[in-house]
Amino acid sequence: MNKISIIIPTYNRIDSLNRTLAYLKKSIIKPYEIIIVDQSGPDFSERIRKMCLEDNNVKYHHLSKPSLTSARNVGIQMSIGDILLFMDDDVDVKSETLTNVIELFKDEDLVIVGGVDKYHFYHNSLIGYFFGKSKWSKRFQGHMSSGIYGRFPLVCEEFTPTEWTMGFCFAVRKDFVINNDCKFDENFQFYAYAEDLDFSYGIYRLAKRAGKKCIISNKLTVNHNVTSEYRTTTKKTTFMNYLHRYYICKKYNLSEIKYWWCNFGDLFYKIKKRDSLKDYFSAIIFLIKNKNRVAKGEFLYEKFM
Repeated sequence: MNKISIIIPTYNRIDSLNRTLAYLKKSIIKPYEIIIVDQSGPDFSERIRKMCLEDNNVKYHHLSKPSLTSARNVGIQMSIGDILLFMDDDVDVKSETLTNVIELFKDEDLVIVGGVDKYHFYHNSLIGYFFGKSKWSKRFQGHMSSGIYGRFPLVCEEFTPTEWTMGFCFAVRKDFVINNDCKFDENFQFYAYAEDLDFSYGIYRLAKRAGKKCIISNKLTVNHNVTSEYRTTTKKTTFMNYLHRYYICKKYNLSEIKYWWCNFGDLFYKIKKRDSLKDYFSAIIFLIKNKNRVAKGEFLYEKFM
């Protein structure tokens, strides 16, 4: 197991993507292939295509409709390697990152490895625990909170158990994905907030039933630049936050009461910080009016995107 297929969706971020590819070229062990799934408009797509063609190890595919989940599913379909390494287009890897991935997957029971951002701040708020943004009992492992948030462990070691992984950098065993027909849920569209939580939590549940391992590892520490080249605006992300989390809550039959309690905690935080409440109330009212459709994965994006 030493063939790594790297899957990188991109959208109007040529400079960030170029930097990411430059860091990958410095890897001690080279990836078997790098798959770029581009959803950019015409002003960027041709430039990105030409950039990708400069490297024989890079495969380029263009999607006419922007969708992060579709892009990642296309990457799975195109991949040939044994290990699928999903990355954002604004990530700096270390020269030993791919070597570490291969070493970790020598454990045949390992299914998925989540990466860590070296600048990540680990939350340890008593108020956050109270409102269900994190679980006190699981604070030393990666977990899905009762409020439907993915949470990193307070301390990340080489083999730290997890129930989820963040989309900016994680690796998964391809045969497990194929054998269990694991796909990114394409009900999530556009920027697709929480699609990584949904995908990885689904894999965790399958792996747990099969007696397999899911971990977050400090051996997969990278620099996630969180580029400002293209970012979804605050109102859109606010709506996606509440709608997508509610959908995940219903999809996995989790506690709806705890979900709404966590949302009330958001109101508490906003009042405390004197933040604007306009987008918050707009999103909550929209969800209440349409929650039956949202529970089915009908997010009515045309209403707020």
